[in-house]
Amino acid sequence: MDIQKLARMARIQLSEEEQKQLAKDLEGIIAYCQKLETLDVDNLEPLVHVFEQPDNTWGEDVPDVNGINNCLAQNAPHMEADQLSVPKVL
Repeated sequence: MDIQKLARMARIQLSEEEQKQLAKDLEGIIAYCQKLETLDVDNLEPLVHVFEQPDNTWGEDVPDVNGINNCLAQNAPHMEADQLSVPKVL
């Protein structure tokens, strides 16, 4: 594996020790991926969610215009008649 070429492409500078460590780490990652390729996954169902019935589902998607306006009003530098007031750009 050409670590110097990889470092040039990533536009990073690596010391000799960092190059050796990166080569070792990448070899470990590649070996693990090769090990995963040997697994038989033909009879497995695709995973939709980690849990069968996720209990962290979101509530109804209801717009809350007042809540957004209040948040904007608190953080806006200047408001006029319930609208954001910004300086002219042109």
